[in-house]
Amino acid sequence: PQNILNCLQYAPNVNNCTLCATGFYPQNGSCPAQSKPNCTNYQPNTNNCLNCTSGNVVVNGSCVVQNVANCSVIAPNSNNCQT
Repeated sequence: PQNILNCLQYAPNVNNCTLCATGFYPQNGSCPAQSKPNCTNYQPNTNNCLNCTSGNVVVNGSCVVQNVANCSVIAPNSNNCQT
């Protein structure tokens, strides 16, 4: 039987998930929760972050702390100094 928790669509004739419910993503046939630290919005059906909490910025699908040397105001959702 096809019975993977949070799975919306299965590969034909196998218990392997290809599309997961919101908040989850396909990985090795199952649907683990999207779980990047400081992430507020994910690319659907992946564990790639699109937006981060304040003070963080997306780099390669993950959130990293904004850090610009000698900058007092960093532009939101970037790692650039606001001028």
